[in-house]
Amino acid sequence: MLNNIDISNLEPLTPDHELIVESDSMVAMPMPDLTNNSIAFASPTDLLSGIISGKVIDKMTETGTSEKIDAHVDKMIDHSIKLEEIKLDNSIEDAKSQKETIMFERNSNAPKLFGMSDKSPEWQQKAMRFWHDLLWSVWFIICLPTVAPIMFISLRLKTIIKNVWIAAILAIFIYSIIVLLPIFMTFLRG
Repeated sequence: MLNNIDISNLEPLTPDHELIVESDSMVAMPMPDLTNNSIAFASPTDLLSGIISGKVIDKMTETGTSEKIDAHVDKMIDHSIKLEEIKLDNSIEDAKSQKETIMFERNSNAPKLFGMSDKSPEWQQKAMRFWHDLLWSVWFIICLPTVAPIMFISLRLKTIIKNVWIAAILAIFIYSIIVLLPIFMTFLRG
């Protein structure tokens, strides 16, 4: 319907085949293609976007506008950089706290024995771990010949005798006989 319009009543074209721009704010649009007595029209959306683009270009060429835009863009960039720095600092702090938490969990027995929290520095946790290992070794050396056999005997007696205290006293008595009998025998012979 629009393709078959009679063009006999139209004014002649300008030499460069462009529309004459009446105001500075309008964008010059190319002339329609005139072949076979038909005109190809642009859509209203394309025309409107052309006008808006022209207005934006006019506004950008005004003095002071580009400086305002540059200042605003600089502020946005500075704000983005500060935000990234804050995020980086937060991630570093999170990594440090995760490392401290992992170290505390790895050496959890030592700080608990000394009454420290998981916020103690890594060097304190290592020192506490060293002392924990040293004290555990001393306890193991002392308890291996003394407490361990008594515990072993008392656990076996507890299955037969249901009272824990009687089983413990009987285990101490049996262990003392086992340990002291060779010493007593050397005094009797000697």
